[in-house]
Amino acid sequence: MGGVAIEMDSYYGYETALWYWRMVSPRCLSPRRVSRTLSAKSYVHSDHQEESHRPSWLEPDLLALCSGVTHPLVFQKTALHSDTTQRWHLWGNVPRDAFSPAGEGSFVASPEFCFLQMASVLSFSELVLLGMEFCGFYCLDPTEEEGFGRRPVALTSCARIRDFLAENEGARGRRAAEVALSYMSDGAASPMESAIYLLLCLPYKRGGYGLPRPFLNYQIKLDEKARKLSGGLPCWGDLCWPDDHLDLEYLGRPSHEGADNMMSDRRRTLAIEEAGYEVIEITKEQVLDLVAFDIVVRRIAAKLGKRLNKSKCGITPERQTLAKVLFDFTVLENAEPEEGDVPESEEGRVFGRRA
Repeated sequence: MGGVAIEMDSYYGYETALWYWRMVSPRCLSPRRVSRTLSAKSYVHSDHQEESHRPSWLEPDLLALCSGVTHPLVFQKTALHSDTTQRWHLWGNVPRDAFSPAGEGSFVASPEFCFLQMASVLSFSELVLLGMEFCGFYCLDPTEEEGFGRRPVALTSCARIRDFLAENEGARGRRAAEVALSYMSDGAASPMESAIYLLLCLPYKRGGYGLPRPFLNYQIKLDEKARKLSGGLPCWGDLCWPDDHLDLEYLGRPSHEGADNMMSDRRRTLAIEEAGYEVIEITKEQVLDLVAFDIVVRRIAAKLGKRLNKSKCGITPERQTLAKVLFDFTVLENAEPEEGDVPESEEGRVFGRRA
């Protein structure tokens, strides 16, 4: 019996996988994805087995982020009962390339599979925000001063998630995941960039302004004069509409970071302007103030030639609901589904954002 127990693998998904990708996985490496052939005795499928096979990365601090609850996966019906420390999830049809090795005989849901799973847990706005994080160059991390860490390599992409969903027709959460995916974009470098993008581009009924979608962190082509102004360094626009020669820059650095960074930002702005772009700057305070944000949006819309519905501008119930999700720093429990969300049978904790 001892030999059999050692050979068993453990599988985790949902919030356990989500926080693994945020806190444990190497941020400089692209995730490895594998397919697994699962027989009845090849994986952990009881409370006692889960506890005895629990990998070291699932340590107390990580468990605390999941409210002390692990989320193991099983693949055949059992008599298991979830309790206050373990919540078991049944997946009868295991998707291809659905797991990533996590060491010590443990596997976690791949970023694409985790996104699909969270579609039955999160509301629309929270799921879109999570997708922007997975497809961006940051990850929420409460141990960091800013509340998030930098990730040089994105966990996944919108295209990769789209392919994964296409191969798993009928899977639980797929419809909600596809709806959220249709509003996502690759390349955000911070939670605030994701928030600005969603406020600008989601339709009015979702709390946004329905503006044309910008490229996130778009490399702007510089001529010789612009390169001299940038000091020979490349320039990326935070939220960029290249066809309209418009760049929205988020001024996220606090002033205490020093004059050198302020000077570097100014050189970059001058170089982008020399390249023929109009640069609009926005601060964190302006984003958090929906009235001030509305003024900036009107400038952007005018430059893009986009007519706004005046009755849908400013502070609306839909925008207040969206802002609560985007800028709520807490962990919300049992959030009510937003209008238009697809109800799912799964329940769970909802994770807010750090601005």
